[in-house]
Amino acid sequence: MNNSIRNIDELPSVERVKHVAQGLALLDAIIMPEWEYRYFSFNCNWDGEGKK
Repeated sequence: MNNSIRNIDELPSVERVKHVAQGLALLDAIIMPEWEYRYFSFNCNWDGEGKK
């Protein structure tokens, strides 16, 4: 199984990745209500440099 990307145009848009990440975080919150046990989280205030 080859999971490499040969062309940058094959990558999804930033908005698509953001949407998928939000969905994963939502599902994780439903499955695991306790914050410390979650695998995914989404912080809409994160600025991309690790700061809120």
